[in-house]
Amino acid sequence: MHLDESLRGNLLSVGGFICDYSDLASIEAGWMDMRRGMGLEDTEPLKWNYGSTSTVRRRIEADGWTNIERRAAMIEVIRDVPVTLMADVLYDDRGGRRPALDFYRHALDWLVLRFRNYVTDIRPRPPGPHYVVLDKPSPAPAARPGFDDPQFRWLQQREQIWYLHYQNRYWNGFAFAGRSVPPLRTVGFYPSVVVAHAKFNPLLEIADAVAGLALDFVEYNLRDNDGDLPHVGWQDENLIRVARCFRAHPSGNIYRWGFMVCPDRVPAEAAIAGWVRRLSRSGS
Repeated sequence: MHLDESLRGNLLSVGGFICDYSDLASIEAGWMDMRRGMGLEDTEPLKWNYGSTSTVRRRIEADGWTNIERRAAMIEVIRDVPVTLMADVLYDDRGGRRPALDFYRHALDWLVLRFRNYVTDIRPRPPGPHYVVLDKPSPAPAARPGFDDPQFRWLQQREQIWYLHYQNRYWNGFAFAGRSVPPLRTVGFYPSVVVAHAKFNPLLEIADAVAGLALDFVEYNLRDNDGDLPHVGWQDENLIRVARCFRAHPSGNIYRWGFMVCPDRVPAEAAIAGWVRRLSRSGS
């Protein structure tokens, strides 16, 4: 599983894809062919959301690769290659000055558990090793001096929290709501997350696209929300186009299986959940 994060305001999206090791070469080849069709050098980044000052963005947009055209090409490759998508979007409702990056470890938890479930659902079960590859996460900012609230003690380890969180699941498994899930090591997972960088690994550009697409979708549907979802926008259309690629229940529903908005108290969470269930069953 390859993962990246995308942050905007009080929303944090962590997303990416699962694939078989034997498919890595064909996935990379398809992605690189698309990049070269845009005129990108192998050393130039391809982003779902370029910064406004990006020189690469200005150059390829001058050649006709606008946000619409660029994202359409990325989605087309994602639809064609053998990947299973995953994304978790977290809404920070604390109303303070700290960023939603504080919750990265919880999003990682959700995704790794679903990856584990994905592996254990396969018959015969693949032996592994199963890797979790992260585009180097941005560490949450340090706590203010004298900030000793117990819920923020983890910030003392903020530079390596993803290693520690995964290691705990590797050795001790998961526990929630009165039930437990055996440790990752018992089903063939690698002992540590692998931290890389999209600059050196084009597969992480796919993860960036999934995280960015999910963030755009949730932000749009939460914007100025008064209980009703807005009209269908390009953000919805993009998710519809890749919905069938997400991990799903046998019924086709991806919500809580491969795509999630947390926590349940998010404004309009029920409406978004219902919308995702509908579009994931009708996506083409």
